[in-house]
Amino acid sequence: KYRAHSYNTSIGNLQQEELDLERTVAVLRKLRRQADEIGGGLRLPRIQALLDLQLAFIIYLMRDTAQAAHHLAAAFTTDPTLRTDARYFTRWLKARYRQIILHLPERLAESSFPEWTLKHLPTDAGAAFINELSKNVSAWSFSPASVKYHKARISLGAKWKIVKFLLQDARNWRGAHPVRMNTAMLAGSLMRKRMQAIFRS
Repeated sequence: KYRAHSYNTSIGNLQQEELDLERTVAVLRKLRRQADEIGGGLRLPRIQALLDLQLAFIIYLMRDTAQAAHHLAAAFTTDPTLRTDARYFTRWLKARYRQIILHLPERLAESSFPEWTLKHLPTDAGAAFINELSKNVSAWSFSPASVKYHKARISLGAKWKIVKFLLQDARNWRGAHPVRMNTAMLAGSLMRKRMQAIFRS
């Protein structure tokens, strides 16, 4: 049993999401400040630049675009080789785009992050880098069709898990309630309603 109240931290709500983002920013900033002191892989310029990129992304989600732009610029200052590695930067952008679609659906309004990033790149990023990135951002991977594709993959993945669950043990098919529930998950609400009518008759 559990008790739900207004102070729950595990129940999804907008205030909790904002708090989670603030905590993430606090952790990333502390890690970025202490990177050299901690040592190891954190001393690498690319890793430190990645921390700045992650900060730019999270702070963008918090709608503080000025601070997000600051961290974006800092990444290119920390690791100047980033200016010639459009492939790496594109992979990072794609991962952030998918993260919004798959794990932060309530933040779909912020799915324009790739376009925003393109507009706020440092002026000395280089024409070749900017041109390649522009071409990648205008490609299918960052299109509205891509959003539908990734959502469909989630749906298919969930349905496949249900099928595996049902095939593991025939007892999972027994009873009206499991059949109605699994039919709704696999075939949609229309089929669920038809199945309900069958069980009533």
